[in-house]
Amino acid sequence: MGRDAAEDTPISRTRILAAARESFESVGYRRTSIAQIARKAGIAVGTVYRYFESKEELLVAVLREINERWLEQARELASPPGTALERIMRLSEASVAYNRESRLLNAIWTRDTDVILAPLLDDLHAWVSKQNLALVSEIIRDGIAEGSLRELDPDKAAYILFLLGHSTFDQRDYAYSELVPTMIDIMLNGIEAKG
Repeated sequence: MGRDAAEDTPISRTRILAAARESFESVGYRRTSIAQIARKAGIAVGTVYRYFESKEELLVAVLREINERWLEQARELASPPGTALERIMRLSEASVAYNRESRLLNAIWTRDTDVILAPLLDDLHAWVSKQNLALVSEIIRDGIAEGSLRELDPDKAAYILFLLGHSTFDQRDYAYSELVPTMIDIMLNGIEAKG
């Protein structure tokens, strides 16, 4: 039996990732099998294993691809024009929209919550967090240099903003877009009455 020459091309990896993402989005991680992914990609199961050792590795590759696309978009949004605060707001709003619109992230949040905490995603989460924090730190440094932000530790400030944004996004009582202006107001003005 001859092998399909198309199965040995770099296009196969791209097709596998696209098929895996579509399957993870539509039926969830647990209900997706390597055989389903291969069928959807139009290749043999063995070809999937030529590129990926396991379904877990495939999920990480799909999530890495999604996060790399986000980081490209984030870098564009974080670039001038605008003050540091305007750039942080653009980045925050886009981050929320991106996470809400991602069918895969929503599928994992709603169907496969145990995957979110899985050790296989720890390294990926750490990498993405580090990239996002570096971007926000850079904006804060720019704000300090331009005089729109006071002198403070940019890395710690970025980390606190990241934590605040994360905790605000994860709650279900208010829309994130309703909370961001209040969060920014408290950060800029505090809660103490000025007399």
